[in-house]
Amino acid sequence: MLKPTVIAMIVTIVGAGMAFFAFPFSRSQNVDVVDTAQDSLSKVKPQLVADAVLDNGPAVPREEIRSFPAGSPEAVVASYADASTWQERLPFVKRTPDIEEKMARHYGHNIIHFDYVKIAGPGKANVPIGHISEVHVIHDSKNLFGQPVSSTTTYYLEKTADGHAVFWEPSVGWLPIGWSPLNASRPTETTELQLRCKLTHNYSGISTKAAVKHSHYELEVQPDNGSHHTPLVAYVAKDSPAGKRIFQVLSDGREHPMVLGVQFRDVIEEDCAWVRSLASDRAYVYDDEMRRRFTSPIEVAQPTAVASLEAAPFEMSDISARWVINRDVLGGQTLIVPEVRLRVANASSTPISSLRIKAVFVLKRGDGEGEILYEDTQFVVSAGDRPLDAGYSKTVISRAEKGYRITGDNTASIAAIISGTEAEVEIYYDTDHGFTKLQTIPVVRKLSE
Repeated sequence: MLKPTVIAMIVTIVGAGMAFFAFPFSRSQNVDVVDTAQDSLSKVKPQLVADAVLDNGPAVPREEIRSFPAGSPEAVVASYADASTWQERLPFVKRTPDIEEKMARHYGHNIIHFDYVKIAGPGKANVPIGHISEVHVIHDSKNLFGQPVSSTTTYYLEKTADGHAVFWEPSVGWLPIGWSPLNASRPTETTELQLRCKLTHNYSGISTKAAVKHSHYELEVQPDNGSHHTPLVAYVAKDSPAGKRIFQVLSDGREHPMVLGVQFRDVIEEDCAWVRSLASDRAYVYDDEMRRRFTSPIEVAQPTAVASLEAAPFEMSDISARWVINRDVLGGQTLIVPEVRLRVANASSTPISSLRIKAVFVLKRGDGEGEILYEDTQFVVSAGDRPLDAGYSKTVISRAEKGYRITGDNTASIAAIISGTEAEVEIYYDTDHGFTKLQTIPVVRKLSE
């Protein structure tokens, strides 16, 4: 027979375990509530129901929903939520351009299942025309352990001459282009999108970290439709009106919905977007003039591209490119590869703290096409090394990894290969926003030990 103390310990442990599994998870572990049967684009925006949300207005159980005043924002949302097709929802929606086409694309032929338990709203319908009211629809879902957990969807309703209407696009996070197609196509024209935004400081989307870090804020943005997406890194100029306002809103460290005009640049090294304009610091456009006042340049404060060797802040001399051999490679084989040597000197009056020279070895073909044998970036000044002071010079040697392999050490065969092979080395200088070609050097058809 178990002792009373052992029984008490078991009861305590079981009780604690039940309390743990009954506790709802945080927002990141909520189960998304789907607004349609199959369309993943129609997920609601999950978040924990805070007391402040419930205090904004009455929270009414579904069975008492008809107690809302007729025509109130809450009553309109209740009728909208009860509809089972997008056509039935249409009468409760603000008539914006192409709204039927947007809703048809969004919902398709799915039957809409919209389960909710409470609606919390402003509790008043007598507001001026054009006023935007927020209504929070509270849902019940379950966490991974089957315990109930709450989430909420915010609907925006605009007061029109005919009454309150659901402002559909910001309520569902409508995007004119899918998130994957946007990232794949990288449009260079400005695209206006409703996005969830937050400040970050990794500066991982661009190679010009040093220049951008001091001149631009970094944002992490993704669609504001409740679904999980891979965020996109975006940059906005700190001294621009858009950058100042965005920083002001996001400085609390939380995510906020905004309507941004984003643009990609045709720069292959960049894995980011640039904020061209701020159309709204909320989920919807409430001031048509804001995008005009809050337009941001996307130019990056960085050095001017070097178009020629004469424009570079350094000098190259003693340039040579020829074939060299490595003996006794892979058990008796000989590897013949091209090599380039050059001397770099600081030609300016100020020290150069960062300088990169890239050598690309190209094996030429008879038709003029080239096969890249090797591409090597030489760090003339590496981390911890001394800067290139005025007049300081350094020799850079780069050797290709690919070439010709022959068995043994047949000098005649090596000479024949080299004399019949055309190759060249392209020299590039890193301008912090891409490498610029400075010079093309033919590889001398001569063997050097």
